[in-house]
Amino acid sequence: MSTPSLVTKEGKAFIVSIDDLDALAVDEHRAAEMLSLSVGTLRNWRCRRSKNGPKWARLGGRVVYPVEWLKEWLNSCIVQG
Repeated sequence: MSTPSLVTKEGKAFIVSIDDLDALAVDEHRAAEMLSLSVGTLRNWRCRRSKNGPKWARLGGRVVYPVEWLKEWLNSCIVQG
């Protein structure tokens, strides 16, 4: 198990750990951070049912992004040079 590190962003402190990758699913804010995208971009893709963005799911009233789906989507974006 890795040791979590304290990170500050916009005056707020939160714990970041490589163990997050073991999570089954993350919320849209964590997904955006993991992909270096804005939450607005994920929301636009989702609301427009765009084929550009990663797949997502609903748990109750919450939108979540299964980590495996994020990895699959990111692998599909690879450009061969």
